[in-house]
Amino acid sequence: MDDKYYDYFLEFPYSKIKTNYKEISTKDQLYISKSRLTFNDKVEYIKFIKEIYKSIVKNKEDFECIDLIEFLFFIIKNRIISNGPSMELITEVNGMNAKINLNLNDILKNIFNGLDMSLLNIKTDKFIVNIGFPCLKDFEKVFNSKNNTIDIINSFYLFIKTVNNIEFINLTYEQREMLYNQLPVSLIVKIKENIFKIFQNFENINIFNIDFFKNFKLNIYSDSYIEIIKIFSLYDIESIHRELYLLSDMNSEYLMKVSPTERKLYLNFYIAEQKQKSGGGANPFSME
Repeated sequence: MDDKYYDYFLEFPYSKIKTNYKEISTKDQLYISKSRLTFNDKVEYIKFIKEIYKSIVKNKEDFECIDLIEFLFFIIKNRIISNGPSMELITEVNGMNAKINLNLNDILKNIFNGLDMSLLNIKTDKFIVNIGFPCLKDFEKVFNSKNNTIDIINSFYLFIKTVNNIEFINLTYEQREMLYNQLPVSLIVKIKENIFKIFQNFENINIFNIDFFKNFKLNIYSDSYIEIIKIFSLYDIESIHRELYLLSDMNSEYLMKVSPTERKLYLNFYIAEQKQKSGGGANPFSME
């Protein structure tokens, strides 16, 4: 595909990986929304979601190397360009339905500000170590299927990015673990301390900026990481199908390939056209 096909550009904040990407399609939107309810296996769910978002980036191999927090960034960022900077949740408060509005740009800022960048670099007389969250491709390795949660204790070596300019991402898991275990004990202790400080910092912020979610914390090693991804994978499936029904005169294969933004645009044309036919006199090309 030509670069112009991927209309958007992003440099991930920690890995510094650069990518061109595009909006999700209507078909992707339906798959994402349905998958949050159909997958019981957490590893399989993340793998499925990853493949959808991987399909909309140009440099797919590099995408595997972004870290788990950057993957969350990308999901939110793509939702913004595909559906707009806000989303509405309907929940129950005191026995009554209530609407909660989320500002996605603010959430991105809160997650980014939750990480103290100084904790990512550790220097001693002999070593310069750069740490960060495990890469997206490491998720299955990090996840402990027996406990059905992320295994932090046995995966500290996956938080290592570089040691004295040695890129751990280019090594096998066995090599990465072996080199990690060969580090001085005092350095390993410091690495673990910084990792736990990073976790604690995230636990101290309300990334949603609203009281309803004040106790919902972003814990990379707990279910909350996956639950947050599921929140941003929430779409009104009934409304999507209603829109597809109204646009049924269009080529269905083409319609499933267009982005949610384009689909809304076609829907506006359809509504304006119907108003004009009924004597409303609306301009079918108006964005009003």
